[in-house]
Amino acid sequence: MLHLIKLLPFCLILILSIFLICPLHAEYTIQPIIGRNGGDFVFETGSRFPNLSGIRAGSRISFERDFNLFGFGGKYFTGPLEFYGKFTTTGWYVPTGKARDEDFALFTTSTERAHHINTREFSFYDSTSVFGGQRNFADGIGKSSMSEYNFDFLTRYYLGKASPDLQKSGDGFYLSGGARYTYNKYKFYDVVQWIASNPIFYQPIGYGLSFTNSIFEIPFGFGYRLNWKDFYIDTTIHGLYAFFKTRDFHAQRNINFNSETSGPGILAQIETGYKMDFRSIFFLRMNQHRSFTKGTFEAVGGITQQDIFANFLGRYKAHINTKQFSIEFGFDYRPEWQNASTEPLPRKQTEMNQNTESRTQEESNSGTQDSNLE
Repeated sequence: MLHLIKLLPFCLILILSIFLICPLHAEYTIQPIIGRNGGDFVFETGSRFPNLSGIRAGSRISFERDFNLFGFGGKYFTGPLEFYGKFTTTGWYVPTGKARDEDFALFTTSTERAHHINTREFSFYDSTSVFGGQRNFADGIGKSSMSEYNFDFLTRYYLGKASPDLQKSGDGFYLSGGARYTYNKYKFYDVVQWIASNPIFYQPIGYGLSFTNSIFEIPFGFGYRLNWKDFYIDTTIHGLYAFFKTRDFHAQRNINFNSETSGPGILAQIETGYKMDFRSIFFLRMNQHRSFTKGTFEAVGGITQQDIFANFLGRYKAHINTKQFSIEFGFDYRPEWQNASTEPLPRKQTEMNQNTESRTQEESNSGTQDSNLE
């Protein structure tokens, strides 16, 4: 919650700046939004080469990301420019699916895919895992819950005949870019732990860990809009660069693992909508999101001698990968307050006005003829 309080001044300054920069005749819309998210989040560390103790080993923490979202958005556009802001949240802690904490041994035959997006070879490895061919010596499986807050701010510049106003006809390309911020916290509970000790340990341990993320992303890309009389379709593809700052707190060991990672990703979106009237549009939006980051982490705290000793060994290699999709339903509404009154009406409303004027003119002419006859 403290992170949200710190972000409020920034959001207010950003919104105020947009209203000051843009002319007074600009248009705006507001959007209530509900959605469903699905996917996976994975933190992974390890090395296929022996450490100072001669051990090849690694660790993986994974969370499912299956949950509902709700929030609101808004557009502010003038000329070829469109500013779009969106806030979505779970609102509170919600179940997200299964969670797992693994410790494993690695071998010379184990594989490591540290580069999921390779620009040199133009290859793409669409998986959240880094290591393969490992053997677990400890494994904890349980449930997860999470609270999440998302802030999106995107700007579009429309080219050619394309327009940010969906009530104006015109197809064409647009450039898109901006910033995204996400804050979330996972809780790993109802954990059943297995350890390959002698004798083997296998029993419930209750609460396992919490995992907190502060994520900043910079997307930039382009899209194409098809705009018809009653329907429209937007398709957008962004390349992005993500920055993760995380805290992994293990309750049983009283130790924190703080990490900082960064790396490339992809954000793709397709949106379609039905124009109910001049002020109201119902839309469906589908997103695909990937981020593949790497960096380092350090250990802070601990109870055992081994954990405390790890505090002084420097930083370790870390990978954080996210693979997810979302489906959003929304209602785009153009309020009357301060929107331009000279905006051209849609075709249906224009035809209705023309028919009304014709009937009025005919009635006026017939009235004149009747008076002449009298």
